[in-house]
Amino acid sequence: MHLPSAGVNRFRFNGFTPCVSQPGSRPPEVRRCLGQRPCRGKRFTGGVLPCRLCVMTEFTIRAAGPDDATALKRCIQAAYAVYDGRIDDLPDVAGGIAEDIRDRSVWVAVQGGRILGGGILVMGEAAHLTNVAVHPDAGGKGIGRALIDRIEAVARQAGYSELRLATHVRIPENVVLYERLGWRQTAREGNKILMAKPL
Repeated sequence: MHLPSAGVNRFRFNGFTPCVSQPGSRPPEVRRCLGQRPCRGKRFTGGVLPCRLCVMTEFTIRAAGPDDATALKRCIQAAYAVYDGRIDDLPDVAGGIAEDIRDRSVWVAVQGGRILGGGILVMGEAAHLTNVAVHPDAGGKGIGRALIDRIEAVARQAGYSELRLATHVRIPENVVLYERLGWRQTAREGNKILMAKPL
């Protein structure tokens, strides 16, 4: 039995081959999923069943450029709109995007020319993941995970052994997500939960 190529949505990440066995091919060696780790796809006779991260709508992760500032700002605003009225002390998460693109490491998820999400990495004495946002229309596709994986890889390649972030105490779902991805809580400062992940 082979996995039909029809109906499988391909996910491209920096040129890596999706973990999908082509009809008629021999079972491949361990493929790379998201360009970072061996795919979790299950083996079966004649191929590899793709993992959840590889069966998704095609999108690309790339570095943001100056022309992306307006679209990325709108995307971030849409992502955080759900917290309007729920968190009264949320900072201006979409402010200064043009400057961030100019001065920091900013990455976007793009599909069909549309920005679906973005992440910002600040590298100084320590490496900080300062923002990850996914448009609400694009939730559940693995975009946030792909952005975080890319930013972790960039920080690692820059020589950092740890990545840090801060999330809001009133967004406990973020803490659950990050802990699932290997982050740990390190401290609390007012309304902030500080977290870190070894690279």
